[in-house]
Amino acid sequence: MIMVIVVDDEKVIREGIGRFVKETEGFELLQTCENGVSAYDAIREKKPDLVICDIMMPKWDGIQLIGACREQDITCEFVLLSGYSEFEYARAAIRYQVLDYINKPINPALLKKMLEDAQRVIGNKNKIRKKLQSTIYDKVLEEEVMSADEEHIEQLQQQMPHRVLAVNGYDGGKNGWDTEKVRIYCDEILQKQTYEQYIVYNKNGLIIIILVGVDTREHAIEKIWMELLAYAKGQGGNAAMGIGDTVSGMREIPTSYRKAKAALYEAQCREDRCCLFERLPYTYKSPGSIYARDISVVESALHLQNREQVLEVVQETADRYKISLPPYVIYSFIQKCAKEIWNLCEENTVLPTEFEQKDIFSKLTAAPDTERLMERFYSFAVPACKALEQIQGKHYGGTIDEVINYIHLNYTQDISTQKICSVFYFNQSYFSALFKSKTGSNYNDYVTNLRIAKAKELLKSGNYKISEISAMIGYNSSRYFSKVFRARTGELPQEYKNHFLNK
Repeated sequence: MIMVIVVDDEKVIREGIGRFVKETEGFELLQTCENGVSAYDAIREKKPDLVICDIMMPKWDGIQLIGACREQDITCEFVLLSGYSEFEYARAAIRYQVLDYINKPINPALLKKMLEDAQRVIGNKNKIRKKLQSTIYDKVLEEEVMSADEEHIEQLQQQMPHRVLAVNGYDGGKNGWDTEKVRIYCDEILQKQTYEQYIVYNKNGLIIIILVGVDTREHAIEKIWMELLAYAKGQGGNAAMGIGDTVSGMREIPTSYRKAKAALYEAQCREDRCCLFERLPYTYKSPGSIYARDISVVESALHLQNREQVLEVVQETADRYKISLPPYVIYSFIQKCAKEIWNLCEENTVLPTEFEQKDIFSKLTAAPDTERLMERFYSFAVPACKALEQIQGKHYGGTIDEVINYIHLNYTQDISTQKICSVFYFNQSYFSALFKSKTGSNYNDYVTNLRIAKAKELLKSGNYKISEISAMIGYNSSRYFSKVFRARTGELPQEYKNHFLNK
């Protein structure tokens, strides 16, 4: 919808043009004004896309009005009306890059053509602007904004309220719905409801809608949801929507985004298929802090390239989560498992040719329920783990494989060289040499690196004290742990933890 302000000191003309605008599809009349000063105030307040403006008016003429707007970086389009054919006016119009210049008396056919031209120009400009904004907003969602983006963020009015909506749908076919088609439909819904500032784009198989500085209250969003649901059912399928909290400014958008996804996964398990985060029946916690220990078990099985054990651990954990944990934790856990499998396949260059990383994670993210989430996970994990099994002999050899598995399962305890040799009946000198020849690392370094890697994961979660983490990764003394951590990373555990506290 293109928003229009009409400015003319002659009442008959401004009201006539106003009626014409209101009767033209795709346009909405915001206001009519009788002089340049009142028009300037209206333009600053209502931010129209198009201003149809007389040149000769009291107080400010049309050229003065355009000049004042351009000085304030107001980028709306202008069309000038004039009963005169003076060269100076035409030259000024060119200087300020007005869209068109129409002589009075106004021919309705010319006015119609001008509106059609304006619709095309403004539509193209908005597409380019929204494309740029969606790129910046996506970086904000992923908290990847660099200093070079700061200027764009300022231009996008970072202190305005924002609210993120996450939409998923399923048309009953094998491949789900056409997300680009749905994105266009969402765009039409928002335009029809006169949302002036919003971003809608595809992200990992979902439709992400960001409402900016507009009515983000529940009853307003309900209208969007009802139209989307009707569309999905018209396609023979269904849809779900998760609604994040309203936040102040772009810097808080990642919070609204995470909450929108948590609400979406909850909505997919409900009959009404729509959920506000603020109404979730539980307190949100970082999923990584919940499944940290279970992921360690999956990683251990992966190190042995044991397909059956990997799949068994994942299934048992998912089944356990379904009983007591919210859906967003299950989705996040399965996505993390898929990422670990992908990374290991990539390291060993055994990725099945039929898989692409983007497709895998889009399908997992957009799974309409936990049952199909598991189906999609297995469609990737089974052939990937099979490929890993086939290279098992290329790595450490059977006995060292058992040691590696034992380390990953027991790094929280005393696993000194003496302990390992006692468990596996190795001669200590022989074991040290064999371990280094097979892994490229001496035993103590291997264990320390593993513990530090696990410590980093726990520190990132922000849910544990340094003393707790020390005990969780096998160090009896938090002071000694801090010393080792600093030697390996260059900073103390608390310093490392502080990097992630405000994210």
